[in-house]
Amino acid sequence: MRWKAVSIILALSILSPLAAQNLFIYKDAAFAQVAAGEGWETRITLHNRGTFRYEGTLFFSTGEGGIPWNPFVDGTQISEGKFEVSLKPGETVTLRITGNEKLTPGNAILTSRDLVLDNFIESNLTYFVKSGTRTTDSIGVLPSAEFYVATVPFENFANVAIALGNADLVDPMEDIDIELLLYDAQGVFQVSKTITLSPFGHKAEFLLELFEGAPVSQGKLEIRSDLPVIGTALTVVDNQVSSLPLKPSPIAYTIRMVSTDDRVLNGQIVLWAEGYRMGGYLVISHENDDENEPFTDPGFNIVTGQLIDAFLDLNFIGQG
Repeated sequence: MRWKAVSIILALSILSPLAAQNLFIYKDAAFAQVAAGEGWETRITLHNRGTFRYEGTLFFSTGEGGIPWNPFVDGTQISEGKFEVSLKPGETVTLRITGNEKLTPGNAILTSRDLVLDNFIESNLTYFVKSGTRTTDSIGVLPSAEFYVATVPFENFANVAIALGNADLVDPMEDIDIELLLYDAQGVFQVSKTITLSPFGHKAEFLLELFEGAPVSQGKLEIRSDLPVIGTALTVVDNQVSSLPLKPSPIAYTIRMVSTDDRVLNGQIVLWAEGYRMGGYLVISHENDDENEPFTDPGFNIVTGQLIDAFLDLNFIGQG
């Protein structure tokens, strides 16, 4: 049995027609839901895991139009929706984000000023729900991962809230259309809705508000977009708030590969995308388009790769 490294470069858009990455993992960070005011406080903790100072800009925005938002950061109100971040090597800071009386939700997107490999940002976010000066609940979440397709399974439709953001940093920046599809517990499609977010745009609502009157209790929400989306999902039960995982979903395809010596291999491939980073699995089932003579041991291959500017570059260790 022989194994070799195989690389496939496909000049096509499997998931997106304009799939340019926006956020660089460990250089940038994004949070699709920051809440401040009316009993809510958000704290973002940042750590520079590097040997050189990390410098970047934290952009705050709110509303579907991506309006710059000026909350208070460590007691001082920012302007133009920007807060400058500077961390020494190994330094950790926590930014306390508060607002006026009215509760305002929005995005927070941190972009690095450089792409050199001597500073890296690690981060997390915590919501604090307050009654006066007393904290009644707290919820921690990871930075939002960019995705094209994601699924939120839920036990109770009435308890789930979703926040979505457009973290487009590519010039020229674009509006994105996000399709939301609601399914019941048996996987039967019920209703869909499309929302449009401008660059830095933000949308946060309970599913009950998005799909008023939908005949669903248990089920799932599927989120689809042609351009990268960031998101946060929460569930509220008896006034207690918890976070729900919101990760990229796998998509299955058939694949046909022709080598330079005209050998034809066919099979199935499953892919998922977190921003530009691709993961998946590959099974080669038969040769020369002859489905009547499948391989007795088709193998199961782990696929990695990247999706940048509509070019999908996949790599795997394959048998044969």
